[in-house]
Amino acid sequence: MSDKRHDVHQLAITALAPLHIGTGQDLEPTSYVIDGEDLYLFSPEAALRALSERAREELIAILGAAPTVQLIKQVQAFFHRNSEALIAESEHAMPVLPSIAAEYSQRVGKTAQREESGREIINQLTIARTYGDAASGRPILPGSSLKGAIRTALLDLVNDGEAPQRGERNRDLQRRLFRYRQFDLDPMRLVQIGDARDLSPDETYATEVRYAVNRKRQQVIGKDGHEIESQAEKQNLRQVLECVPPLRPQAFMGQLGIQDVAGVSSQKLPDPSLRWSFADIATACNQFYQPILQREVLEL
Repeated sequence: MSDKRHDVHQLAITALAPLHIGTGQDLEPTSYVIDGEDLYLFSPEAALRALSERAREELIAILGAAPTVQLIKQVQAFFHRNSEALIAESEHAMPVLPSIAAEYSQRVGKTAQREESGREIINQLTIARTYGDAASGRPILPGSSLKGAIRTALLDLVNDGEAPQRGERNRDLQRRLFRYRQFDLDPMRLVQIGDARDLSPDETYATEVRYAVNRKRQQVIGKDGHEIESQAEKQNLRQVLECVPPLRPQAFMGQLGIQDVAGVSSQKLPDPSLRWSFADIATACNQFYQPILQREVLEL
């Protein structure tokens, strides 16, 4: 649909791979329990409803001690012991990989390692949250993230394979390619994208928990003929992330609007050659992201 000043398009978005948009917030093992291959999330209020009077007294006694590693271990173990009651009051659930469930069972309430000084390192068991609606528990694709992805594709289109100038910073590169020094002249000012919300049926899982691992794209062989592993591979380093499930057809709905400034005379408008139509944007995104998708499918 369109009006005199905006060309507005409905977006129906399908995630082609597990998708995580970081928020800086983590799930702690004092706000969730894992049973089988499902994680159950509960609020402090739900926990108080779920726990018996005796269990609440036990928790208060634990929390009354000095804040030490031992206290954290006791709190983790307490919630794990009372998982059956907490699951009954859980507000959201999400599937986890069998290996993540096994790791939780083995580590919750226990010491991860002990340093030479004798200081204990606690198992964190934190899970990085993805962006979402706190009330419904459904994920959201922020308009700012979508716009950033489109911006990258359009910058690549304008750049046309040229190498950055020597010592050029990212911000300066963008200003050169998009021909602006101030916000009014940034061509992306004419493109507005709202948050895309998950409209999947309520009975489907909103999110799921997966590992993010660091792996070399290509095998590297050392002088001795053996493969060289990265430090991340040697130490089996990985993150545990809450993700949007892949391949749910058109699960997210949003809007993209393009401001029409044709016929408007002003020195505070982007360069006329950098005013893209919806078709231009779609073409640029396909041209930039489709080869990346094809390469990653082959690598996996």
